[in-house]
Amino acid sequence: MTIAVDNSTVEVTLTTPTVDLVDDLFVLNGGACQFVSHTVDAMSVEHPDDHDAIEGHVDEHTAQQLHSDVTAYYRFNCEKMSELSSITVTVFALFPRIHQISSMWITDTQQGAVTLSDKNMISLR
Repeated sequence: MTIAVDNSTVEVTLTTPTVDLVDDLFVLNGGACQFVSHTVDAMSVEHPDDHDAIEGHVDEHTAQQLHSDVTAYYRFNCEKMSELSSITVTVFALFPRIHQISSMWITDTQQGAVTLSDKNMISLR
């Protein structure tokens, strides 16, 4: 997951093997931010027929590795960017098979990286 903060825009990119991505995966704390849009790139997902053909010939772990990732892009506009303090990631509650997210973020004044698991909040200040 990557987060970019620029002027009044926050862009979040999430790459995951989960196809069913919904809008309410992130809560922006402070900043008077409003969700603007999202897109999902699932062009590289393997076809179900291919999956059925290989399912009987590989173990479950190998079959999971054969799935292609899905990338989702989220955009928020924030009226008070200086008050945006953190982003809460609700992905774990919605998708229990996701156990860990490696996240990098950048703002106009700093950057950071964190691995989310039990902790689901990214502090931006």
